[in-house]
Amino acid sequence: RAQLAAFVAEDAELAFSYAAPNIRRLFQTPERFLAMVRQGYPVVYRPAALLFLTPRALDAAVVQPVQMRDSSGKSWLAMYTLQRQTDASWLISACVLVPDRAVGA
Repeated sequence: RAQLAAFVAEDAELAFSYAAPNIRRLFQTPERFLAMVRQGYPVVYRPAALLFLTPRALDAAVVQPVQMRDSSGKSWLAMYTLQRQTDASWLISACVLVPDRAVGA
């Protein structure tokens, strides 16, 4: 939720702070990360509606599914993978976005 709020606030540094080290290494700067989200994940960048579903434990990670609706009304399912860090925090290590067929996307 906090990363999504950071996108709305155009706060690239805060949004980037929720990314796991693998994502930080890949994009190197908050600005590059935000640009990638704007271009590649527009519904994540500006969802019209959100519904957080039940998270699931998966090995040393947690998968948090989130139903999202874009501005045209299309439904998406974002599968966030969160990894526990050495400081006990949870950071986002991946996000897979697919059309949500469960709600007639």
